[in-house]
Amino acid sequence: MERSLGRKAASTLVQPWFAATLVAIGAGYTLGTVDTPPPATQAKLAPPSGFIGGTMKTLDEVEPRTPISERFLDAGADAMFVIDQPGSYYLPADLTVFPGAYGIKITAAPVTVDLMGHSVDGFGQSNDLVFIDALADRVTIKNGTLRRSGERGVDSYGDTVHLEMLEVIESRRSGVSLDIGRAATVRDVSIADAGTASGGDRAGFRVLGPGNVRARDMDITGTGGDGVDASASQALSLIDSYISDAGGVGVDAGDRAIVRSLRIAHTGSHGVRVGADAMVADTHVDNPGGDGIHAGSRSMIEKNRVYVLSSNAAPLGAAVMIVGDDAVVCHNVTRGGGSSFFGYRLNGDRNLLSCNRNYANSGYSYTPDILIVRIITSVAAYNTNNDPDANYDY
Repeated sequence: MERSLGRKAASTLVQPWFAATLVAIGAGYTLGTVDTPPPATQAKLAPPSGFIGGTMKTLDEVEPRTPISERFLDAGADAMFVIDQPGSYYLPADLTVFPGAYGIKITAAPVTVDLMGHSVDGFGQSNDLVFIDALADRVTIKNGTLRRSGERGVDSYGDTVHLEMLEVIESRRSGVSLDIGRAATVRDVSIADAGTASGGDRAGFRVLGPGNVRARDMDITGTGGDGVDASASQALSLIDSYISDAGGVGVDAGDRAIVRSLRIAHTGSHGVRVGADAMVADTHVDNPGGDGIHAGSRSMIEKNRVYVLSSNAAPLGAAVMIVGDDAVVCHNVTRGGGSSFFGYRLNGDRNLLSCNRNYANSGYSYTPDILIVRIITSVAAYNTNNDPDANYDY
């Protein structure tokens, strides 16, 4: 019992204040009482006096833009609106163009014009609805409709041009005409009923100049001339597009052209015509008025389908016609045309014909020095009066 009382007495001697003193001594402090820090105080939550403004910026602050408003023509003026300063512009409402005037004329660089879903209408009597001067560069036109031009929907002489999400309807001349010095890109542009006037310059999409032009997702229907006239260009790339009811050639392109993944139907002349060193691939040509595909030297004609109605077949024409040397024609299917129309006709030397199929026409015709590899055909009517040393079948 004494032991238990002793332990209890000892425990009562160690009071909390004494324990705190011992801790302080162990930490190097002088003997004395330990001050307890005052309790922390909470910061004031009251907002400052006065109005609190927003931090979000307006669209004009992020991207300053200038509205395009309709103007009455001053004496000597030739356009409804002239853009002579670089910047971003937008069309707040539909624009009606006076007879003989341009709709929007651009002479500066760089310039972006957003039509905002509105239309520029020439009522068949205007000049070009969008005119891009040779002084302009890095010009973008997008998101709207160009309707009833007395000349062209877009007529460009700028060095670099981008067209996107445009609809061009009823142009008396070409729907879109690009004379490109350096480069142009065209995407999601539809052109209908272009080239209603007589004479030349009646294509849906017309390309001139030495610049590279890349176009895709185009829809071109009902043209008085060619669907695409790029015969004076040497650097056209056209893919994933639809062309129908052209009065001339569906796609008429020059040297080094690339035509891929097109659907071409009902043309007044050839479905596709390209120059030398060109490629036509994965394209379907239906009912051309001339050759289905007409290509020059060193061209690659691969994985195409050509169907020709007998009533529309050109005499001695061909679903695939090569005029030149060293071309490669492989993995194509041709059909129709009748007895005076050829599936494949090759006029030149050292052309390679490989793994093609032909139905219901005269088959193959070729001149000397053609290289034949694995001919697959349902008919046997093809000319064999060529140099046997130049032909290989394996």
